[in-house]
Amino acid sequence: MLMARLRGLEKGMESNYQPSLLRLELKLKRELDEVLEQEESLWYQKSRSDWIEMGDRNTSTAFCYESWLGRENRLASDCLIGMAPRPLMVVDMVSASSDWDWVRLRGLLPQHLLEQITAEVPPHYEAGPDIPSWRLEDRRVFTMKYAYDHIRVHNVIDGIAEPCWKRVWKLQVPQRVRVFLWLALHRRLFTNVERIRRHLTSMDRYECCLDGPEDMIHVLRDYFVARDLWLRVLPSTQLDIFSRTSADEWLRVNLFAPVGLLSISKEWPRKFTFFRWLLWKNRCCRVMGAECLHREELLGRGARLLEECTRMFHGRRTGVMRGPLEHWKCPPLGWIKVNVDAAVNVSDRKAVVGGFIRDSNGSWVFGHFRVIGRCSALMAELWAIYDALRRAWDKGFGFVEIESDCVDAVRMILGKSEVWMGHALVEEIKSLMRRD
Repeated sequence: MLMARLRGLEKGMESNYQPSLLRLELKLKRELDEVLEQEESLWYQKSRSDWIEMGDRNTSTAFCYESWLGRENRLASDCLIGMAPRPLMVVDMVSASSDWDWVRLRGLLPQHLLEQITAEVPPHYEAGPDIPSWRLEDRRVFTMKYAYDHIRVHNVIDGIAEPCWKRVWKLQVPQRVRVFLWLALHRRLFTNVERIRRHLTSMDRYECCLDGPEDMIHVLRDYFVARDLWLRVLPSTQLDIFSRTSADEWLRVNLFAPVGLLSISKEWPRKFTFFRWLLWKNRCCRVMGAECLHREELLGRGARLLEECTRMFHGRRTGVMRGPLEHWKCPPLGWIKVNVDAAVNVSDRKAVVGGFIRDSNGSWVFGHFRVIGRCSALMAELWAIYDALRRAWDKGFGFVEIESDCVDAVRMILGKSEVWMGHALVEEIKSLMRRD
């Protein structure tokens, strides 16, 4: 009735526009919005209770729901209101037998996603309510460390690949020198060019040197003090390559590249880092009006730093003491012991799980092995434990001891970790453990 009145008003205003008709049209549209919202709420409530049980069958519930979706689409096409149908939910992909509805899923998703779904337990009421989790980490718990690791592994920071950062922090130099190197690789040294970028000065040159903008490469390589130092340190055959590369390439070649200037000596990355640090300190002293080091003093200071660091780091013990190996022990009389494990392919995350069962004499009883799809290593370990318990139950074993090398999985099952609390697979394992 409301839609018919609105159509009549639109036709009337085309030939005889009046402000009262416009006010009536707005009033009717508000009423229509309220009615449609009430109707949507009603159908949504009905669908939540009936669709899980009978949505995949050729019943009146399914017919009414499809009719409702069709009417929603027709309403949207009438341009009176942009109401959209209810989006598909995970629960819509569960069959009447509480398993995944593979017929529907294969028509919607590619194979690699189907393999990931294979390793997930379908949702059901006994698994408890949905809880948020951090999907980028196997244990599903969020910390700043995991967030940073994800960025570090999957992205390139400021144009520099991730392995370079590891080498920066593992370089055998004092910590303050590592921090300086980290700032230099981020192009955050506080030169006049950087100060202009931050609107702290209007001049990009230093008053003692007017032959170019004072950026990082100028201070550490092209300034006449730096140029004179490198002439004394480098072999003449390397000077041309050293002087003509870009700033980023200059840093990488001298610090990380397996060829090029590293062929000077094994100590060159540290030597190069020390002299760059001393040149930057010298520049800061000059700007602040403090006493600067001359060329011979710079050379002597750099040689002493290199000698001290070599002596200090060379004397450190790097070995790791390990305790005695744990050996397999027989379970008590009347019990069986299950040893489980899982493996996940790094490239495509395809997972396999398996285990073997022995009795109190150490004799083989049975084993199990299967491919579970694509998932994380932690998820695969949980599937291995679940499969072992399930097979032991099916074969009539009531006293079962399980050994796993995954501490996180064991802590989750024993309730000693808040990670993945209420996860469907963990709850399935706990329900098996509660059996007689």
